[in-house]
This record gives sequence, C-alpha cells and structure tokens, in this order.
Amino acid sequence: MATTLVYLHIPKSAGTSHRFYLSKVYGEDNFFWYGIHARSDKFDPQEVQGFPAIGGHKTLSFYPRSLDALYASVVRDPIERAVSLYNYYTSTPEDANAQRSVKHIKELEKWRDLGIDSTSLVKSIENCEAFRDKVSNVQCEYLSRYGATWEGVKQSLEETDMVIGIFEDLSKFNGFFQHECGFPIENRSRANRGRSGYSSAIYQEEGAIELLRSINAEDQALHDFVRLVHGGLFVRANNIGEVRERVLSNGGRNTAQPDEPLDWEKVQLFSKGMVNLAGEGAVGIPLILKNYSSKPVVLSSDDDCDAAIAWRIQTSAGKPLEGLQGIVKADQFIPAWESKSVTAVVDTTDIELPDTDALFMQFGIYHEGEWIWDKLPMNSTWSKVHL
Repeated sequence: MATTLVYLHIPKSAGTSHRFYLSKVYGEDNFFWYGIHARSDKFDPQEVQGFPAIGGHKTLSFYPRSLDALYASVVRDPIERAVSLYNYYTSTPEDANAQRSVKHIKELEKWRDLGIDSTSLVKSIENCEAFRDKVSNVQCEYLSRYGATWEGVKQSLEETDMVIGIFEDLSKFNGFFQHECGFPIENRSRANRGRSGYSSAIYQEEGAIELLRSINAEDQALHDFVRLVHGGLFVRANNIGEVRERVLSNGGRNTAQPDEPLDWEKVQLFSKGMVNLAGEGAVGIPLILKNYSSKPVVLSSDDDCDAAIAWRIQTSAGKPLEGLQGIVKADQFIPAWESKSVTAVVDTTDIELPDTDALFMQFGIYHEGEWIWDKLPMNSTWSKVHL
C-alpha cells in the first residue's frame, strides 16, 4: 500500500475544518473519513485501500504499525479543549431545525441521561464518569500506542512519521501541508470556535480550572512540547515526498466545484436591525450567517475572493444610492448546517450620506464577481441607518 495521509481527529481541536479542507485537496471520492463513510471498530485494510487520505475520531493505536502512513493531528490547550467540549455537551444550538442541530440535540439528551450537569463543570466531572473520560488526557490517548501518557507519546513519536500542530496557531500546520506536501490550495479554514463569550462563566466556577489541570497533566506536557519546544509545529516525517506524489495536481478553490455547486439560496444573513454610521473610521457591524446548505461557506480576504459580504445603502423604497456600496473582506469558515457570527467592517471615512432619516443598509453575498442579492433577495438582510 502506498503512503497514506492519516488525520487523527482529536475532538474540539479543529478537525472538522481540516476534514472539509482535505476533501477539497483530494476530492470527495479519494478521501475516507471514519464516522461518515464507515463506523468500523477495527481497522480493515480493504476498507481504506486506494485512498490517499483517511481520518476520523480514531487513535494512533487503531491503525496497524505496518500501515505506510504520515500521521497528522492538532493539539489544543487541554483546559480550553475541555471547556469547549463541556459547552458543546450542555448548550442548545441556536437553530434547532437545522439537520446538524437535530443531531446535536440528541447528543445533549444522551449526556443529560449520563449525568452531565449544565450548571457545573466540576459536578459534571465528579458525577459523570463518561464525561470525565472525555476531558482527561485524551490527546495523549490519541497520539500514543503506549497508553494515555506523555511518555507513551514520546515513545510513539520516535517510531512514527507524524506532523503535529497547535490549535492556537493553525497557520503553521496549514502552511506545512500546502508548501511541503504540495497541497494545491490554501487552507482558509479557521478553528471552529463556539459562540463568543461562552466560556467566561465556566472559567469562573470555583475549582474548575484546578480540577481540569489535575486530570490533564499528561496532555499539558504534550501541548507544551509542541508549543514551546517546537514553536507550534512538530515534524518528524521521512515520507513527505510519497505523500506529495498522491496529491491531486489540478487543485481547486476552497468553495464547491462547478459540478457540485453550493446552493446559495440556503445561505442567509441576519442583522440586529440598526447600524450606527456616525463618525469616521471603521465600523464593525455584527451579522449572523446561517448556512443551511450541505457545503461549507468560505469567506476570503483575497482580492479575487470566491465569496464575501457585500453592502450597499439604499432608500426606504429600496433604491440603491450611487457609489455607496462595497465588499467586506474577512476570513471566515462556516461549516454545513451551522451558523456563525460575522463582523462586517465598513470604512465610513469616504461615505457621504444624504440628509434623510429613511436610509437602510443592505448586506448580501458577493460571489465570483457578482452581487447576488438581486436574484436571491432572501439571502440579504437590512438594517436602518442611525446617524
């Protein structure tokens, strides 16, 4: 079997974003992911034969030593990872009707039955053994063939071709695969973070951080090794050339290919209803982008961006004002069936508004050189301009 890229997806460590990226690099038909294409409990070489890239929530020890592979993974500060996972297991999604949210709600019910406490991280760890196992040195378990310890990981690294990045600086990990492994497209994926501010109350719970540190000493040593000793990127790989040979040479864009177009009718923007454009300089306007499609939405800061947020100012009758429109350049990755907050930063320095109270700011999608709000008006959102 030729060298295979194997992604070890540690929960809550940017694995979902990297799955979307790898599916673009290799193509959906050349990419195998446990949990989507199969739910095997035992490695079957016939199941993955011929795939240049595979991955999923499987540990290093799941794969046989005989597999010719370059393993890749991202580790995260163990305290932040545990808090993020606790939030996911206890917080109801904003859009309960989305397909991904329905699955999430079922998972919430399961964890409540297991004894997780939505009011206390400490009580959840003390009273829910299943949750405690999910937040105790899990990262060492994923990267070791010798048990969930830092010593086990070190021994495994001496025997294994592996690249490890850190959640806090994904650019180094992403850049390695683009430049060293010949990935033909930039990874614009960003960490799939939860809603803003969700962790503040959790961190403030008395004894929570101390308890998490006490049960994650091994994971902390692993994270410190990658972050401090190796500057955020550990590389021990003698088979990079073999991985590069199996990467598709034609490349692509970080949006859906022409034969699998993203359904923009299922992408919608929402605003808070009021925009303050008083004064000069940059104004940040909070929006919500809801992606009901089966494809990820990628907003780019590139000049030739595939998709971005567009804006224009119009009268109450819907007539656009000449010259008062633009494009917001921002990096954002919104997975399928998910919603995310997007801040539209508009420079008001050169905006001269007529003296009228009946002005509105419309936000829509800019895609492949076109403002698509006219043909897909339901994508757009309007906010009253306040001066």
